[in-house]
Amino acid sequence: LGSSVTLTSITVDGTAASPDTLGLASSGYTLTLTGNGTPLTLNTGSTLDGGTNSTVKFAPAATTGVTVPAATYHHIEFNKASNTFTLGGILDANGNLTITAGTLDTSSANNYSMNVGGNWANSGTFTANSSIVTFDGINQSVNGSTTFFNFSKIELTNDASDAALTFNSS
Repeated sequence: LGSSVTLTSITVDGTAASPDTLGLASSGYTLTLTGNGTPLTLNTGSTLDGGTNSTVKFAPAATTGVTVPAATYHHIEFNKASNTFTLGGILDANGNLTITAGTLDTSSANNYSMNVGGNWANSGTFTANSSIVTFDGINQSVNGSTTFFNFSKIELTNDASDAALTFNSS
């Protein structure tokens, strides 16, 4: 991705024998997806390279629901009031996770886990079901009213730096 772009949907069309990668670069670009259903499809063997400062923003035009594919994102944002964003697999956000509007649901049938390496900001709703949310970054914060089912904070490196987690009042 060479600049920020808004698309209805995108399919990364690789195969197990010949995988493709959607690379978002490290320049702070935003991929905004406005489609409903499954606006981001990663076929078998295909991956998302979230870069080190790019954002995938799910902002559908309608409120019929969105399935969020299992992938490693950098920043990820969910933004549509009265819409439900349901995880379709394990979500790994190496940067910030933001629920601007709508409901992020971990899937009651599957209870997909989530890893967050940056900050958590929730102005919408988070439905944890029986999922584990692991915070695995340094100097992280949780903002907004959120109820977790199983919450974990880990330090990935065993060194002199402390892995702080701050809960801010809403």
